[in-house]
Amino acid sequence: MSKFEIKVGNSKIKLNKHFIEKQDAMDNLDDLKSCYRQKLEIYNSIIVDNDPKQFKEFARLLTNLENEIQELFNFEPNVNFHRFWETPKCECPKLDNEDCHGVGIKYINPKCKFHGEEDE
Repeated sequence: MSKFEIKVGNSKIKLNKHFIEKQDAMDNLDDLKSCYRQKLEIYNSIIVDNDPKQFKEFARLLTNLENEIQELFNFEPNVNFHRFWETPKCECPKLDNEDCHGVGIKYINPKCKFHGEEDE
């Protein structure tokens, strides 16, 4: 495994070395890896957790991690660039959100246990 790979269980992420260098974030590599490791751990918890009451907390934790990752890449935190619909068990429209990624438009399924407003 390279120093740019993070593995938790069966999940793996490979960070883009060239992007890290371009963003002058190589000094943040260990912190970036820690954030991505936490993200994978949360994803794995979501996969095995069947308690929807926990999902809002998972969403909050993921938002905080995404903000921290953006800062470690030397960007201002901006929720418009979070890929929230990739959260396991998220019920928000994937293709619609992919099409609008980065422009400030979000498609939220009101029944989504992570991002929706309805509580059941």
